[in-house]
Amino acid sequence: MKSLSKIILVGFSAFKGLIMEKNILKNESFISFWTACLGCVIVLAACGLLPGQVHVLSNDSSREVIPFIRMFYRHLLKGESLYYTWDIGLGTGTSITYAFYAYSPVNLIVAFIRNNDLALIVLMACKCGLSALFMSVFLKKCVRLKSCWNIAFSILYAFSNYQFMMFQNICLSDVVWLLPLLITCIFMFVKGEKTALQLSVCYALCFITQFYAGFLTGIFSMFFLIGMIILRKNDMRPKEIKRIILKWLLAVLSAVCVSMLLLWPLLVAYFSNGGSAWNGFSSERSLDLFSMISSIFWGRGNIWYEETPTLYCGIITILLLPSYFADKWVSRKEKMLFGFAIAALMLSFFAGPVYEFWHLFNRPDGYTSRFSILLIFICITIAGREKAFSDSREDNNTKVATRVYEVTAVLMMLITACLYIYWSVTELSSFAHPLRLLVGNIALILAWLLIERLMAGGRRPAAKYLVGLIAVAEAVTAGYYPLNESGKISSEEAKMITEGMRSAADVILNEGDGFYRANISGGDINQGAVYGFNGVSLFSSENYGDLLFTMFRLGDCVTPFSFSQTGGTDLTDMIFGVKYRGNIGSDLRVNERALPIGYAVTEDIFRLKCEDTGIDPFEVQNAFASALCESAVVYEQLNDISYQTYNNSCVINDDGTGIMENLLNDEPGGIIIGSWDEGYQHAYAFVALVSSQEGDSVGIIEDTPGGDIILCSDNDRCGVGMRNLTSDPAVMEMESDEEGHRLRIIDYDEPGIAFSFAKLCLYGQNEASLDRIYNELNSDKLSMEAMKPGFLRGKIDIPDEKTVLFLTIPYDRCWKAWVDGQPAEIKSAAFDSFCALSLPVGSHEIEMRYEVPGVWLKWVFFIIGIVIWASLILRGERNVENR
Repeated sequence: MKSLSKIILVGFSAFKGLIMEKNILKNESFISFWTACLGCVIVLAACGLLPGQVHVLSNDSSREVIPFIRMFYRHLLKGESLYYTWDIGLGTGTSITYAFYAYSPVNLIVAFIRNNDLALIVLMACKCGLSALFMSVFLKKCVRLKSCWNIAFSILYAFSNYQFMMFQNICLSDVVWLLPLLITCIFMFVKGEKTALQLSVCYALCFITQFYAGFLTGIFSMFFLIGMIILRKNDMRPKEIKRIILKWLLAVLSAVCVSMLLLWPLLVAYFSNGGSAWNGFSSERSLDLFSMISSIFWGRGNIWYEETPTLYCGIITILLLPSYFADKWVSRKEKMLFGFAIAALMLSFFAGPVYEFWHLFNRPDGYTSRFSILLIFICITIAGREKAFSDSREDNNTKVATRVYEVTAVLMMLITACLYIYWSVTELSSFAHPLRLLVGNIALILAWLLIERLMAGGRRPAAKYLVGLIAVAEAVTAGYYPLNESGKISSEEAKMITEGMRSAADVILNEGDGFYRANISGGDINQGAVYGFNGVSLFSSENYGDLLFTMFRLGDCVTPFSFSQTGGTDLTDMIFGVKYRGNIGSDLRVNERALPIGYAVTEDIFRLKCEDTGIDPFEVQNAFASALCESAVVYEQLNDISYQTYNNSCVINDDGTGIMENLLNDEPGGIIIGSWDEGYQHAYAFVALVSSQEGDSVGIIEDTPGGDIILCSDNDRCGVGMRNLTSDPAVMEMESDEEGHRLRIIDYDEPGIAFSFAKLCLYGQNEASLDRIYNELNSDKLSMEAMKPGFLRGKIDIPDEKTVLFLTIPYDRCWKAWVDGQPAEIKSAAFDSFCALSLPVGSHEIEMRYEVPGVWLKWVFFIIGIVIWASLILRGERNVENR
């Protein structure tokens, strides 16, 4: 017990003295922290992100990230399962999502602020402030850089494009403040100023805070340690080097073991035979040299979903790099190590396998080149080191460095002028304002050149004030542009989205039984936060049933971007219990035929296989309906179909294949598809593209609503009445009135590009068949008694002809079932994607629990880690006594 209390005390005091000084108000770290916090709030206010303002990011993050964090704390305090939740569409991805979003200690802020918008702002400002704080500490302790330049580089680091790009997925910005903290500890550990225990605590903090940030900082810290040993090799005995390496290994091992207390279920889920956690990469990279060079400049705009890395970290940083490598006071070995690090990371942007490694073999959907923060950190370290060298001496070499600095400034202005042509013709949205980039960067280069002249001329006091002023102004404006232009949205649209999501969430969360699903969609928002119950997981792997593929075959197209079903029919809504469906800003549609989570069916549900159906989702849905209710056919092909084209030509064959081509001019063209079949209240269409004649991938044309080929209907069940077929083929409901059913396919592409249809089919919905299925299944339903994260209990009466309890819970081997108190086998059913139980005739009590295998192992690892920490403490005490 005494040892445990010592471990806790050491854990709290591990970094004592790291940032504190006698006069805190004159401390560069203190100034950097509050300047960064204030600057971040100014940027957020200018972008319209304060409470009461409108911005698409506030709708995304405060309806997604903040609810994730709140739900984590709620489940933690209630002692509920952290491995599976019905809310927000997580299901088997719960442990991964919590490790990705919720574990950061900075997130504790959310627990004390009730308003989601305010919590998001404070969270952003704190992460920005911590980034500047720990970078300032690093520059002071490791680079020996103080005064105004310490503050300037700390602010530029905190306001790098990387920071503000990651704010849309705010959990990824944890790496920005963790990186300088860990590297500082490594530096002081090698110098003997920090113990292995303190280093281990720091590693554990990194691993637990955000598992990807822990991976990134951990790998980089290992290379940094090797570099330090190489640089100090001549001053260290072989025994000392061996001791440092062994202690470092012990620190990392103990940190990993302690972290397993929270990360064990994450590893189980992440490495379970792939799933979308192991997304494949394309071997080809679309990054070009001009984009790479342009990425270091100030003033880029919307940088999300581009391959171009985010390398901006201050114009002064780039100006000082050549001076550092020309400085004779810097050892050749140090220059070679930094040069090799820059070259290796630059190569990583182009080399597929290395790029995959830095992303932990997980496709970076929308947030590409996540490891670019490492290059930013190295560049600022080099620039800070050069400033520390030049400010500490006056000699001929300083004059040489100054001349190199001035030549670099001239070259930078010439490069800026040349790149202006590239910025004027490129379609990348982040370079959409070439004049701003040209004028802004040349003005900044001249400003930093003036500061260097003032310092060289002996006017250091005036220059120091200018350093801080220009650095803050440059950093704040650099953070403003990407955040502002990524969330440009009209006040009317933002108000509609915000009010729509809040009203939808209120309706769903106040639902009495809470055992039905809801699907709320619309705009460029994440719909997950307003789900009442889902259990559909982004990380559902093949090992646990091929859920995502099954949903895609049904036409529901569960997307990894929104955890939601886009598309769907009345049949799938009924089967999966989607009780509420609607678009943001419109009234919720209540589905009176939503089935509960489980109901009795026949053995036919086990014989339902994807390979027995074609690519037509209506064939798949009819097969599903027939397996649930004998001989049921819900969707019947429409006859009397007409095609009316405008501003293009189109040929559609009887089998649904075809081609659309030859736009007559730059205006959009398309097809109006109609049917005058009577007797159908609802009609649906399915359209799937193969590729264009230009290749398998089609570029997005700027300023078009969603992409190149858009499927449009005013009667769409989910979304904003349109769907981009180049990325999201799915079922869509047609407009229906007394004149028939209609659908529009609009082509926004350029003349000369042809699109091939893999399938185009229209079906009408048989309402009588749908009612029959509902009545038959609802009569033998599972009556729920209790439902909480990772647990459910209910009762069901099994009739003679139906001996299977079918549950619309995605199949997962972690589910365990008990029937009347006895263990029962959970089988995969319905395309091997959902859970089912074979039951004898009669009344039964069903209980299911979600149990991650090998949970006891996390406690074994944790105890091992604590034992290592205790031994490090005791060993440290003995060393003190011996001294």
